[in-house]
Amino acid sequence: MNKYTPIFDRVLIKEEPVTETMKGNIIIPQSVLESEPITFGKVIGKGERTEVVNVDDRVMYPRGAGIEILIKEESFRLMQEREILMID
Repeated sequence: MNKYTPIFDRVLIKEEPVTETMKGNIIIPQSVLESEPITFGKVIGKGERTEVVNVDDRVMYPRGAGIEILIKEESFRLMQEREILMID
């Protein structure tokens, strides 16, 4: 994956899979989890003008931010650094 480097202030992110979680005795259905307004992912690559995020950072961003791209049958998000809401 290291051979793909976004340009300018773009960031390449591998979205974390959405999984059912249990809170107390309640199981949250997959459909509800997928409708959450935010999601998390791991930064795989960054452009030369990114100022805050680094490769391997876990980040939070709005669901649907950037564009979805496929690289060798794997799904990634390509977005501008300013679309990221928080670094974990």
